[in-house]
Amino acid sequence: MTPPQAATAARIVTPKQEPALRSANGARRWRLVGLQVEHAQNAIYNYGIIVFGRGDEKTVETQPSD
Repeated sequence: MTPPQAATAARIVTPKQEPALRSANGARRWRLVGLQVEHAQNAIYNYGIIVFGRGDEKTVETQPSD
């Protein structure tokens, strides 16, 4: 992606420490293309801008994939 292309990309901004995007347990076959994902400049903390799963999945089937 070039800077001129980036200027026209969709933009997702989280205003605080929560993720801008989060997947559900078992989420499958989705794709994100051409996005600017970031936290707000005044956000002090962020624990993951994009989070796949919650980290407490007990089986492979409940883990997000693809």
